Amino acid sequence: PTCAPHYYRVVPQMAKAEGVDFKRRSLTFSTGGGKGCIAAQTICLIDCFGNLKPCSYFHSSVGNVKQVPFKDLWFNNKTFNDLRNFKEYKGKCGECEFINVCGGCRARADAVYGDYMAEEPFCNYVPQRTLKRMEKEAAEEAAENAAKENS
Repeated sequence: PTCAPHYYRVVPQMAKAEGVDFKRRSLTFSTGGGKGCIAAQTICLIDCFGNLKPCSYFHSSVGNVKQVPFKDLWFNNKTFNDLRNFKEYKGKCGECEFINVCGGCRARADAVYGDYMAEEPFCNYVPQRTLKRMEKEAAEEAAENAAKENS
């Protein structure tokens, strides 16, 4: 199996560039496919020992359904609630205009950076907000360098 939610942005991105109005089909028979990462949003995993994970790709569990009711873990667990809060995503994911379509793979961010809220490590897209921020930072740095040269 492959987890690649960062590709969910490609069709809306291309449609926007081509001036086409794109609306994703709703597949009523499917549990997924409407959004990229759905960990702790519409799916989770309970292993044979009762350990609850946001999805099958996460290594660590958030609790055990034999000790804490599933409903309590689903609605009140910090990790699950963090994963549902797109405004707190970090790095490029936090700045991306496609956050609601994609979300990046939270398990992969956790595995690579040790932070499930970090940016998707395999995504090569540079969000518009990131580009604007980088341009602003470059202009500020150029102005600082020019001021130093003139003083």
